[in-house]
Amino acid sequence: MNKTVLFLINGLGIEKADSCNVYHENLMPNMDRLMNEYLFTSLSTTTSDYSSGYQIFSMGNAEPLGYSFLENMIEENQFGTNANFNAFKESLRSLEGAMHVFCLLDDEQVVEHLKGFIQALGLDPNKKVFVHVIFPQKSIDDYKRLIKILNKLNYDSLTQIKIGMIFGQSIIEQPERENELLDLGRMFFRGTGERWNELDKKLESLWNTKVLPRDAKGFCVTDGFSLHDNDMIFVFNYEGIDCDRLLQLISNPPMSITHSIHTQTLRFHSLFPLRTALQIPYIFETLTAEDSMAKALEQAGVTALVLADQANINLIYFMANGLTMKAPNDRVKFAVTDNSILFSQEKMSAILNDPNYQVIIINHRVDQATSVEELQTKLTQIDQNLAMIKDICFGKYTLIVSSLFGMKKELPMANKEMGLVNFFGSVPVILIDQRYEKALYKLGYGSIYTLLGTVIRCANPEKKFPTLLKKKDFLTRLLTKK
Repeated sequence: MNKTVLFLINGLGIEKADSCNVYHENLMPNMDRLMNEYLFTSLSTTTSDYSSGYQIFSMGNAEPLGYSFLENMIEENQFGTNANFNAFKESLRSLEGAMHVFCLLDDEQVVEHLKGFIQALGLDPNKKVFVHVIFPQKSIDDYKRLIKILNKLNYDSLTQIKIGMIFGQSIIEQPERENELLDLGRMFFRGTGERWNELDKKLESLWNTKVLPRDAKGFCVTDGFSLHDNDMIFVFNYEGIDCDRLLQLISNPPMSITHSIHTQTLRFHSLFPLRTALQIPYIFETLTAEDSMAKALEQAGVTALVLADQANINLIYFMANGLTMKAPNDRVKFAVTDNSILFSQEKMSAILNDPNYQVIIINHRVDQATSVEELQTKLTQIDQNLAMIKDICFGKYTLIVSSLFGMKKELPMANKEMGLVNFFGSVPVILIDQRYEKALYKLGYGSIYTLLGTVIRCANPEKKFPTLLKKKDFLTRLLTKK
């Protein structure tokens, strides 16, 4: 059994041509040297955020598990076999008011799933269904596909489905946006507010003003969408999203929202369990992934220690266990790094040399930098830390340097102007181990999920996990021989 140390610089990627020249030759000299002297490749990645990066690393896919679940339900016409669905369908017979569906619109698939779900309910054709769209997207570029998705929902769906309101997810998640949440509440209760019938023009306006989709203020699309007595609030969710502030506002509106609604007549329901203090009934139980980092580690007979700051440990734990806080085993352990232990040679030597762990994952983050200068400072500090970790590992353990995603966002530069930092699309991978000479080995192509397989395979070569590490064939060795 060997030991693998994975050194993650999360947020760092291969800098793109349209980026504002973040990287220069003196920024990370240690990493540059390792890149030239040892095995190196780049991996393609489709995400630019920490959560999705860890989900792909652990499970191989960033899609919510509910996507494939609902896809199967619709294709196999299985809704009628589910007792909870049938009970919900039956309860709608007595629904006097309209059905308000709050939906995170992340992909065209969501429109198809929503359409299939509404069809399976067999609603009276005269029953009004208002879909209130929530934008979860974190990139300006997402507006390009959002208009296509909205048009599909508006014109290629059931005739009884109408778009009511549209707003960004951060409004219902961030307490500091309380005023905007109240404005959204007033719009919902009164049916009045900023109205846009031409959605392409509204999204173009948001794009021009550099407002991220998830930060968009609420606006309305269709007349007559406002809340009434005996209406139903249905959250069309795939995961346990945090809707508590929104649901609390609707069920118990503050005095500042004047209205005539008897909120006790409202019904609440969701597709999957939600993160809320309210007792909201749901149709389907929470899904967990069949594959996960924890299960892969168990299969390989190795135990991992993940070093991360306190703010990210729960998220990593959730992803590592397959989208659940109930661990399938005890193969993933954690140590908090808020006390700067990553930069202590004495402490890191003790951790890396601990025989109880065959995989050590070190987490750094640069995507939270608030300026280009801060980003460059972080990268230089991490580069110095990398040199220390390399010295501890050299000759004893395999060291792999990489990132789970590349950031893409605008940050203020030294001249105070905004500059695009674009590391999106591909991330570097360096493998440092004297046993794997460049003359005999190479790093092939793969994904962030293959990176996990490589880490495990280096720790236990006897296990057949997908790996980036390949032995060169005779012809390749001959052609690359110096």
